[in-house]
Amino acid sequence: MRHRDFLLGSGLVLIAVVLAGCATGPMVGTGAPGVAIQPGPADPVFHYRQQAADLRNMAKRLEMEAAWFEKQGEQGQEQAKRSRDMARDFVAAAEQADQQATEYQRRVPHGQLY
Repeated sequence: MRHRDFLLGSGLVLIAVVLAGCATGPMVGTGAPGVAIQPGPADPVFHYRQQAADLRNMAKRLEMEAAWFEKQGEQGQEQAKRSRDMARDFVAAAEQADQQATEYQRRVPHGQLY
């Protein structure tokens, strides 16, 4: 019971951290004092591709968690279902991020790498 609560709590904290990171947007730093680096048109492409990869990794972890809960017997079945549902949501969000990256990629000038 304590292990399940710990996994659920840590999963929720991880989700909150990822969502907070997604909401803040990409960071723009400076290379030297007084010199500002402007984001280019390829920056959102990288950001969305990275976000999609992170979401897919989280979905894989949730699937592994669900498999573990299923092995725990009847008391783990409900948590396994919740973990699988969250994993499906993360996969759907990853697909949306990939679509956003593809949309931004079309806007990148020809020959510019990301």
